Amino acid sequence: ITGTLEVCSGATTSLSDGVTGGTWSSSTPAVAVVGSATGIVTAQVLGFVATGTINYTLPDACSVSAPVTVDPLPQYFIVSVHGNASYCAGSPSTADIRLSGSTPGVTYTLLLGASTISSLPGTGGPLDFGVQTATGTYTIVASNNVTHCSQTMIGNEVVAVNPVPLAFPVSVTGGGTYCAGDVGSAPDVTLGGSESGVNYQLYLNGV
Repeated sequence: ITGTLEVCSGATTSLSDGVTGGTWSSSTPAVAVVGSATGIVTAQVLGFVATGTINYTLPDACSVSAPVTVDPLPQYFIVSVHGNASYCAGSPSTADIRLSGSTPGVTYTLLLGASTISSLPGTGGPLDFGVQTATGTYTIVASNNVTHCSQTMIGNEVVAVNPVPLAFPVSVTGGGTYCAGDVGSAPDVTLGGSESGVNYQLYLNGV
């Protein structure tokens, strides 16, 4: 039996034999199953290392067997943002992306879409990927350094930049002094335009 005899949990691997016409079977379906005609092995989803046995039997009842090792995927941890995920244009970002935990021997990679931003080694504790300024959806993928089995961590964070409102001119008609109670002579403050969804407040001496 030839082919890759080590596979990640939930993944597949293809086996073959130099003699055709045989049938594939699994002695350990709780670990891995195999297509009887194809030799394609599908590993079960396991949280631990396990070894299964795959058999290839010819019509004359002669058979061979091979062990298949199923490696677990990295443990799930939760992606979160400390600070605000969105910030105003022209202001600094406070979107600090973190992972709730990590495992030694596993590398954690921060992705923006499909692009790699940075990678950190597992420490056994939380990880801090720092403040991110680029807009888009951030995810973290964990990969075992030995088996290379990988898994996307729970959750994602969307960093966004909010535009500041447009500036419109402020004009004042009238002004100067006026008599108490004579509202008609009071200065008239006018804003030269406005945007839908924006609230405008008038301040007196900055208050």
